[in-house]
Amino acid sequence: VIIAGGIGLAPLRPVIYSLLRHPERHGKAIVLYGCREPDDRLYADELEQWERSRDRSAIRALVTVDNPSEDWVGPVGVVTNLMQRVRVDRRNTVVLVCGPRILNRVAARQFLELHVPPQRVYVSLERNMNCGFGRCGHCQYGAHFVCRDGPVFSFDRIADIFGKEEI
Repeated sequence: VIIAGGIGLAPLRPVIYSLLRHPERHGKAIVLYGCREPDDRLYADELEQWERSRDRSAIRALVTVDNPSEDWVGPVGVVTNLMQRVRVDRRNTVVLVCGPRILNRVAARQFLELHVPPQRVYVSLERNMNCGFGRCGHCQYGAHFVCRDGPVFSFDRIADIFGKEEI
């Protein structure tokens, strides 16, 4: 399951193309993507192609917007609402989340509630990185330096500090 909010789809796009090239390695995947308005969608043509493909390819996409235009026919609301449409096999599911902090927090928690193991839930943390090699401390997240140790972390590595505002 790939969950992206706003520009969070850009770093996940290579993963999607890898899934498309090698479906035999990964099985089926679903992309859940949300943005503010229909015109804000990244890779709109590709998303529409994935949305139309349904069972004919390894990728299925569901797209939602916060503020629909008059001609928008898709779902409206936050991207985590789309999770209700996903069936999860907790033994085989891997979750990749990239987006705003609140999306990371809510999506990770919802999949953990579905008993997806925390080592299979990955979040991309955005921090203000300055030096790029862990010296300045700008990107410190608990004991981790996002620039050096991340920016992608499995939930089990950050569970004790994830979602704490002061960190």
